[in-house]
Amino acid sequence: MKIHLRKKGSNKPTEAAPATELHQWAGKQAVATKAMKWGLFAAIGSGVVALVLVLAGVGSTTPIQSKANPQTVIDTAREAAATDLAQDFVLTWLQSKRGDEKALARFVRTDGMSLPAQASYTASEPRIASVKAIDPPARNQGPTGSTSQGGPLQAAGQNYAIVVSVSVVPIGADPATKPERRYFSVPVVFVGDDARAAAVPAAVAAPATGGDLTLGYRFRVGLDHSLTQSISQFLSAMVAGAGEISRYTSPGTPIRAVTPAPYTSVQINDLVSDTDFSAGASGSPADGATVRVLATATVTATDRAQTSTVQYPLTAIARGGRWEVSALDPMPLLANSTGLSAATPTIAVPTSTGASTTSSVPAAPVQPN
Repeated sequence: MKIHLRKKGSNKPTEAAPATELHQWAGKQAVATKAMKWGLFAAIGSGVVALVLVLAGVGSTTPIQSKANPQTVIDTAREAAATDLAQDFVLTWLQSKRGDEKALARFVRTDGMSLPAQASYTASEPRIASVKAIDPPARNQGPTGSTSQGGPLQAAGQNYAIVVSVSVVPIGADPATKPERRYFSVPVVFVGDDARAAAVPAAVAAPATGGDLTLGYRFRVGLDHSLTQSISQFLSAMVAGAGEISRYTSPGTPIRAVTPAPYTSVQINDLVSDTDFSAGASGSPADGATVRVLATATVTATDRAQTSTVQYPLTAIARGGRWEVSALDPMPLLANSTGLSAATPTIAVPTSTGASTTSSVPAAPVQPN
């Protein structure tokens, strides 16, 4: 069936588009409209879901836990306050007598404290022997102590076990009596930001010291060796004011002479090395050859002309046919850090005209007392 339309002002009918084409066009428009509507709804919904996930923290990147051991954070302000209180407390406590409870109450609770009728000691020169940080107990373990007024004390943050050393002399002792060094442990806790002792000082033994160390200098260098002569000249310039120190150091080495010079003379008694010079070949050391040494010397003081023994761990480098000091080593070479240096010595030969007097030694020289 066809629909005939008439143009305005004309009796001639106009042929219209088939009805099926109109229906198809209308259907396509409806589908497109629905697609746009649902697409809009989907976009809005996705945005809402994303916002909810962000607020909820879902999908956030989980931080990677470091496998390295966590480093202990040192509260230097608290540690300084704790050590200061411990030293002051030990001095006050050792010199207290009956009636000095008020002075001690600044440090610790004094209820029931018994003090001597007269002070027993004079104490001086307090020093910190050791400091150990201690984490406070969990809250469910109850308070750690009480204040001077008897209220509960709950420590926050790290507390400290401090050992203080002091020089003490008994009251009434002979004036020639030498002070004894004694050690006392003081537990220090914090109430807020304020340090307070949890107990009176307790006498303890002096901290243990380690045994003798084996050094890594396996070879002894002769006193007439060019290396020994260079080290002797360097030390004389550094601590005895003999000449310009830059003449005996490598270029760029920041070693300076001690001023005023504490000694009038330096004489090397022994020089040990991580390098074997016993080959005795004549000639000059190869440029760049490096050696670590320990110099033991006798020095004469400027004030009383008294002598004493000193030791200097040094590193020397060969340049232009002679040895120059390149470093004042912060620590002597230890046996467990030598590696193959002694078995595979750095290339160097003595410059003395005669045969080398160096000799291999199985261990480090005897340390002076």
